Amino acid sequence: MASFRFRNGKWQAQVRRQGYRATTKSFTNKTDAQKWARRLETDIENGNTQSGGQEALNTPLKNYLQRYLVEIAPLKASYSVEKYILKIWLESSLAKHPIGSITPTQIMSELDAKKTLWKPTTIHRNFGVLRHVFNTSQTLWEVPLRRNPVQYIKLPKTPKTPIRRLSEGFLEAFESSRRDSIYWVVNFALETAMRRSEIANLRWEDIQREKRLALVVKSKTNRPRFVPLTPKALSILDEVGGQSEYVFAKSSNAIRLAWSRRKASIGHNEVRFHDLRHEAISRLFEKGLTVPEVASISGHSTPQMLFRYAHSDVRALVDKMQ
Repeated sequence: MASFRFRNGKWQAQVRRQGYRATTKSFTNKTDAQKWARRLETDIENGNTQSGGQEALNTPLKNYLQRYLVEIAPLKASYSVEKYILKIWLESSLAKHPIGSITPTQIMSELDAKKTLWKPTTIHRNFGVLRHVFNTSQTLWEVPLRRNPVQYIKLPKTPKTPIRRLSEGFLEAFESSRRDSIYWVVNFALETAMRRSEIANLRWEDIQREKRLALVVKSKTNRPRFVPLTPKALSILDEVGGQSEYVFAKSSNAIRLAWSRRKASIGHNEVRFHDLRHEAISRLFEKGLTVPEVASISGHSTPQMLFRYAHSDVRALVDKMQ
């Protein structure tokens, strides 16, 4: 965008454009200043300038993926997942192309190639990260992209998440299994609706026994919250003890592996750890808690996301209708 001002007997023109250094020049009359500004803006539009913006456009996408991996991804709660996705894009053919030359057609070709390899949910997640890399390049790093090429492609529809309530058979089989650390982790998840990573990161200093609260410092939404502790949750903490800084002394990955072994041993491989959170949230609704109350416990930022979990027990609905 060009601006003009009369200063010290001359007209000063300045052209500013995102991703380009501001350029200023003085003229004896305003008409010449306007002509120069229009000419420079046209050169920028056509890519005929050797400014820093053009250099940024000619830089391979690989450089921006690496920069995102170092500067942006570590600030997110989903860092471990985004790190994996970014490495996939770093190894793709797109990474070699200048960021300014990548078109929606190229992105669409990449999408077509991935449709046979990735599930719809994986496509949404992976292309979502790529879209954010382009957005960050535009807004934060001021690369003068005319458009975000990922924004223009239509991703496949993702299947609706099925209703998953834990069966009586699973609950009975699990309750009869060995009472070790994963046993207490699972029961704590059912009592608190906390995510696996939140349970893994829970420290003893986050437990406020007098107030019957647990402080979740690190969460998916990066919003700390307090989770009320039921009598059973408090008794689980008593069983676990306190020999480590962390309540359950297991990393998120260690919990994942221990959970996989346990559900296989009781013949229920179909149950995901996230189903425990689904079950816990559904139980909260069945106790009569309101959407805001459940959201304050679960950490969901919008009611729309929460409704996806809040599938009431059909049997309870039938009883209420009698």
